[in-house]
Amino acid sequence: MNKLAWLGKKLKREEGQALPLALITLALGSLLIGSFLNSASTNLLASKVFWEKLPARYAADAAIEDAIWNLRYGDLVSLTEPEDSVSYSLSEPVNGFTPRVTVTRVEPIPNLTLATDDFESNSWSGGSGWLGSWYHEGDALITKSGSPYEGEYHLQLRRDSGYVKRGVDLLGESNVYLILRAKAKSFKKDDTAECLVSSGSENWTTLRTWVDGEDDDTYHYYQFNLSSYATEGQLWIAFAAHMPGKGAKFYVDDLRVVVINRPIDYEIVTTVGEVTIRAGVAISGEARPVVSWVIE
Repeated sequence: MNKLAWLGKKLKREEGQALPLALITLALGSLLIGSFLNSASTNLLASKVFWEKLPARYAADAAIEDAIWNLRYGDLVSLTEPEDSVSYSLSEPVNGFTPRVTVTRVEPIPNLTLATDDFESNSWSGGSGWLGSWYHEGDALITKSGSPYEGEYHLQLRRDSGYVKRGVDLLGESNVYLILRAKAKSFKKDDTAECLVSSGSENWTTLRTWVDGEDDDTYHYYQFNLSSYATEGQLWIAFAAHMPGKGAKFYVDDLRVVVINRPIDYEIVTTVGEVTIRAGVAISGEARPVVSWVIE
């Protein structure tokens, strides 16, 4: 067989092999192009939905920011008790929407409870987690009278001598908070009661002073960040009465020393169009920082 005939036969064989390969390549290309077009269509649709929601999202953002400002400077500073809640609408439209926002004061969920006393034991050694019993002197007693916050007993201080203190082991924890309920009754001018804290039962710092005008005989919620005082292994809590008048009384109930790693003190929720935003806000001195932000 001459070379020309041999070459012709070889080309025919290769042509026969190339045809199936070409068909396979064409089929794979169709699959890949179809998948690409489907993905591109899905991305374009998602992008369209995203852009359509942007005006509503910006309006919802504006409502959250307005609420945070009002928590620090406006009327929302009155939200002091857990479950206190206010709903209001922004005074001006944003992107064609008039957002409505709801702000609720919540009680932070502790990560750990170090010590607690609700005085239901009717003894100075009640509760749990403390280094020892309450030290007490002067006109201080655990009593049923005066309508406790919950249960049957609470702590009462009177006159200019009522004083108690108690220590707690911090167990190496930081982010320590004191949470309690307290109320004052029948204060006169210059009558006061104090909550104090110390890292060594000596050099005391006043956390809160109750004065005349706050004596509505109603229990209120109080929360104090003790982290800056938790520099030693122990912490001491004290309450002192400075009320010379006979009728003045100060009460404490449901007292807890807890660890809260990420406190959320206010929940802010607004829904604009199809967008809902939930923000968690903490109390940090005079500031109200955002600690969580969820877009639904």
